[in-house]
Amino acid sequence: MTPDLQPPVQEGSSSFAPGPSLQFAAPARPRAAWRQELVQSLPAALPGLLAVGLFLVWAVHDGGYDEDTWYWGALAMLALTTGSWVALGTRRRRLSRPQTLAIALFAAYVGWSYLSITWAANAGLAWEGSNRALLYLLT
Repeated sequence: MTPDLQPPVQEGSSSFAPGPSLQFAAPARPRAAWRQELVQSLPAALPGLLAVGLFLVWAVHDGGYDEDTWYWGALAMLALTTGSWVALGTRRRRLSRPQTLAIALFAAYVGWSYLSITWAANAGLAWEGSNRALLYLLT
């Protein structure tokens, strides 16, 4: 015997909708609060969105391999990083100890990369590699 999946019909009701009735829960917060939260978080998200746009431009231009492509991108990333630090001020997210250590070690690697120019056989290639490492740190 199969159970009846139809909801019971009340006498005197003028409309009947076959199938189970669906009830949706009210949203957790009003739409205005959601928009306000989105507008408040936009300054933090904007640099990331612009960086993704830059990566898409690089993808079209041979993956950003040539210096004439990624040098201006590095300057743009430097401007984005500086601008976001200034704009966010005290609202920026605090980094954990492991995150801080990872960034500090990577910054030390970039410094070592620039220092290696002094003993490199080809200083121009070492300079280019150091600049690219700095770009990676900024990204």
